[in-house]
Order: sequence, then structure tokens, then C-alpha cells
Amino acid sequence: MYKSAAGQQKITEWYDDQINKLGLHSRIIRTSFGDTNIIEAGQETLPALILIAGTNFSALSWQTYIESLSGSYHVVAVDVVGQPGKSAPNRPSFKGTAYAEWLLAVLDALNIESASLIGHSLGGWIALKLAAYASKRISKIILLDPGGIIPLSITPRIIWKSTPFVIFPGEASSRGLLSMLSVKPLEQLTVEWMTLVSKHFKSSLAPPAIPAQELQAIQADILLMVGDQDVFLPAQKLVEKARELFPKLKTIVVPNSGHLLPDDQQQIVLTHVDDFLSHDLI
Repeated sequence: MYKSAAGQQKITEWYDDQINKLGLHSRIIRTSFGDTNIIEAGQETLPALILIAGTNFSALSWQTYIESLSGSYHVVAVDVVGQPGKSAPNRPSFKGTAYAEWLLAVLDALNIESASLIGHSLGGWIALKLAAYASKRISKIILLDPGGIIPLSITPRIIWKSTPFVIFPGEASSRGLLSMLSVKPLEQLTVEWMTLVSKHFKSSLAPPAIPAQELQAIQADILLMVGDQDVFLPAQKLVEKARELFPKLKTIVVPNSGHLLPDDQQQIVLTHVDDFLSHDLI
């Protein structure tokens, strides 16, 4: 997954430096899929809430959410295996149930019998896979611009912006890619992270849409939030398909937001997350 051992070390050192600066608590969980790094906050007696980031991001991307939600929840943000961060560089196959089995193993290692999930992009895909695989273990699901419901839209603009990120890794190409994903001014830490990823990590491909019969096995209440300017997942198309699949669903199209919805509209997302987790869908 990493282009070199030295590159992996640079990403790890940057990660550890941010953990120390932010005063966050991280630790390694052992699973059969390899080590999984988590950032953890909140009392273990509180309801469990698992945060799963998207492609090329890590648990650190949830910093604001960890701080905001840890007063009411036992918050566990995971570094997805096979993505940049501190988890094992072993990338499971998108086929089958490997990602679901991995995340379930993390819950088992933490002695979490029931949890709610928040997943962004690839993280949403993983949340859906786990909820279909172990439906009785999942209380509620919050999907933020999630993969898995519809295929990603690949337009000429996306190709034009993405290609330099792969061929010419560095700050300029990273800013170009991020500017397509976000509608707000870029945070310097996000640019630093993505620049490191572009230089030292081999990005994964987008996950495929999950078969309808698998998604229809999900029993949990679902909150789907979509950025109105998401270039990968057109909001109207995503919402319409989700309504076909999930009977217990609430949908919100968030204005002035792109694919990086958790960053573009943090306060709006947090407000809806708190409300959704506090009340059952009627």
C-alpha cells in the first residue's frame, strides 16, 4: 500500500505529531485482519459510536466530531485497514464480507455488543457492509456522502483533477483534488495530509455499489446526508436510490457542500447527528 518504508514512516510520524498536539488517545487493536489503530474518547459505559473515514483519510479526519460527541458517546474512530494511517497496510477485497468481518472483529475486541455507525464515503460503504452482515449489532447508521448505494460518477472533470494527484504527487495536485471535493477554503492540515498521501501511498479504487438484496437486509434506522455539490455522488440520484432500498430512512441534502461533507458543514452535520441518535424514526 505504501510506496516505501520511509514514506510510511513519514505518514506515521506526522500522524503521531497530530495526536500529541491535539491531546487525543489512540491505541492498537489486534484482529485477524491485522492491527487496527483507533482514536478513542468518552466513557466506555456510554453508547458506542464508531466513526469510519473515507478513502485516503484516517481517524484523524474526525477530530472535531470526536471532541463534540464524546460527552454523550463512547466514540471510536478507526483507521481503516489498507488506508493511510496506522492500521495494517493489508487491503481486503471489496468482494465478499471481509471489510464487515474486520470491523466486527474490532467491535468484538472492544467488547462492544451494539454500536451506531457514522461513515463517510468509503466509510459509509463499510458501515453498510457491516450492517448487512451483522444487523443485530448495529443500532443506527449515519451515512455521509456514502459509497455503496450508487456507482461513483466519473466525469471528464473528475479525471482531469484526479490524474495529476496520481502522476504528479505533491501539494499542488493535492490542492487541486481537494478543491474539487470541497466547497470551502481548504484547511492547511488537510492539505498537508493529502500531500503526504499523494507522495507515499498507493490509493485504492472506489468501492462498487452493494447489491440491492444485501442492502435490503439492513434493519437499522438510517440517516443519509448528501452534499448538494458532491461531484462523485449526485445528490438527487443517491437519495432516490436510497429511498428505494431502505424503509427506515431519513434523507437530508446539505446546501453548500461537496463530497467532503463532514468538513464542509461540520455544525450542520453534528446537529443532525445529535438529533438522529437521540430520537427513533417514526
